[in-house]
Amino acid sequence: MVLELDVCTQACAPATATKVKSFAMPDLPAYFPYSLRRNEHEIAALKVTKNWFFQGCRDNLPGSKYTKAKVQYDLDNFAFLASTCYPEADRERIQTCSDFLILLFHLDDITDEMTPAQSDSTADIVMNTLRNPEGYTSPTRVGVLIKDFWTRFISTGSIDAQQRFIKAFDLYFKSIHNQSSYRQTGYIPPPDDYAQLRRDTSGCMMCYALTEYANNIDIPGTVMEHDAILGMQNASNDLVSFANDIYSFNLEQSKGDTHNMIAVLMYSEGIDLQTAVDCVAARCKEAMDDYYKHRERLPSWGIEIDRRVEIYADGLADWMIGVMRWSFVTYRYFRRDLQEVNESQVVRLWEREK
Repeated sequence: MVLELDVCTQACAPATATKVKSFAMPDLPAYFPYSLRRNEHEIAALKVTKNWFFQGCRDNLPGSKYTKAKVQYDLDNFAFLASTCYPEADRERIQTCSDFLILLFHLDDITDEMTPAQSDSTADIVMNTLRNPEGYTSPTRVGVLIKDFWTRFISTGSIDAQQRFIKAFDLYFKSIHNQSSYRQTGYIPPPDDYAQLRRDTSGCMMCYALTEYANNIDIPGTVMEHDAILGMQNASNDLVSFANDIYSFNLEQSKGDTHNMIAVLMYSEGIDLQTAVDCVAARCKEAMDDYYKHRERLPSWGIEIDRRVEIYADGLADWMIGVMRWSFVTYRYFRRDLQEVNESQVVRLWEREK
């Protein structure tokens, strides 16, 4: 189904019709019985990552885009996200993880404004660098950053983790291409199709390969392909994705972006905003339950492999609770309303941007 250009207005028609201006935030972290862990090197990583990401950006004039971006970086607080998602990483590895996360969010931001052809061009730079790090070089900012990151990853990361990372990034860019095409045509996919696409646009699978790197573990491919581990991965991915859809909805609806399960459900099911939010929250809780169900099904591969799998399973849980907690300390989604949302657990809808 193809919509007109003003897709968010149509997707959100039920809410608009009843003049809904806010929604109650579900308390997802309270449902997840896993403790938040933080890396001891968090503060040190914050400044280094900022300098790394803005290397070569010398325009520091007041009001310039780089000055504004640096201010926004401090507000986004990606170091907290890296710290809670990779709590056991050593000083060197947490830095690499922190650097990658800001690069990933940067890719997410810039591809939101790209045509399919433009996102494909960015994908070529990244994928050529990953597949041929010694023979390929791009002078673009993305090219320089991804090569520096990847050089550190492959220096100690296992071959299997490297292959999983490359495969996940390839799927990420293919899904970003589809997302861009949908944005151009105003197409809103059915909920099940969106859920499948969201697993790739989330970027979680690259981050999970980074969990192996962060903890310096090597898990054989035959083990990683077990149904229980795949089930844990999908459950963690779904929770991260759908929780993010709730937390980022206000920002996205203000921009007319419908790549969000709330907007998808409102359009496809004809339900109001709060009902859609509650439905997505129910999906999040189901994902948390599924994570534990699959973890209980893990077989034994011997003492050493079991130890590595346990570390990896904890890493998936760290991502789940880390993203939920980070969303309430970063200004990325709630911006000026952050304190109010924390106090009231109510989100007031912003006006559409012109």
